[in-house]
Amino acid sequence: FQTIYLKRRFHSMDAKIISFGPCQTPTLGFCVARISEIKEFKPRTYYSVKPAILNKAEDSDCKAIRESGTLNTMEEANAIKKELVNQVYAVCISSTSSTVPKNKPEGLNTVGLLRIASSQLGMGPQHAMHTAERLYLSGYVTYPRTESSKYPSRYDYDSVLNALLGYGRVSKYTTKLLSGAFTKPRGGVDVGDHPPITPTPVVPSGLGGDEARLYEYIVQHFLATVSPDAMILKKVAKFQIGSEVFTTEGSQLLEMGYIEIMPWIKVHEVPIPDYVVGQQYKIGRVDVDMGKTAPPAEVTESDLITLMESNGIGTDASMATHINNICERGYVKVTGKSRMLLPTDIG
Repeated sequence: FQTIYLKRRFHSMDAKIISFGPCQTPTLGFCVARISEIKEFKPRTYYSVKPAILNKAEDSDCKAIRESGTLNTMEEANAIKKELVNQVYAVCISSTSSTVPKNKPEGLNTVGLLRIASSQLGMGPQHAMHTAERLYLSGYVTYPRTESSKYPSRYDYDSVLNALLGYGRVSKYTTKLLSGAFTKPRGGVDVGDHPPITPTPVVPSGLGGDEARLYEYIVQHFLATVSPDAMILKKVAKFQIGSEVFTTEGSQLLEMGYIEIMPWIKVHEVPIPDYVVGQQYKIGRVDVDMGKTAPPAEVTESDLITLMESNGIGTDASMATHINNICERGYVKVTGKSRMLLPTDIG
């Protein structure tokens, strides 16, 4: 009934199929709702006061930000800047340093595979699914339709790792894991269907194109799950300047861990000097930066998969089909390297 109504309602539109479906329609709805948010968005101007805190001992400085947040008017920002300019020193009231892990991924399920295929490999979900199925039918990867991210208790890691010694692109890293760097996977979730997607002990030779690219990602993800976490040094220092408190934060990658096999994962390193509680530090230049709030970004295929999963739209076996339907039927167009989904007039 709904499909017939829509075909009559939009008979003048250039579309092969006008249809309604309990999964297709909300899938399209996420894309349309985001465009509406973007169109209705009204940017807000804000101002940030940022003093430089000098550290002569290390011949360096860093910019600090106001702990109370940004300001709505230039007048407010200039008033605080004036107060800071009249101060000579900032007093360090807190300084902490801690080592924190950047966790490795859990086992790879279908939703995770489709997300990364779109965002990193530029492959649409339907194409990625078909490619994964060909790899499965060739015996190179395990069954690619699964919601589980937890490995079975009897999973044979050694067989797969020893086989991957013969896969040139990762043989050196695999040797490292077998030589003592192997670390148990994170817990993950077992929903009782199929184990996570992994390479099998059958290593291909002569793969090309998208099959080779997708297989290599599945291999890298598997190796990452049995690698150590990356470790990051986090520093936070707080300063009292007049009546205001300012904060600066820094980070440094200490141990690459699994990032060595997933080099596209970036850690934003911000070096800051060490500050000592109770010590005074000279204030350098005080800047007032103006900014504007930004609208939400357009929905990408990867975003849409996440939205569908969190809202219970479709299953791991059908999500790719629903996204493909709204593309094939002309309701959205895939645009740009990030594969944004932009609704058409009929969409």
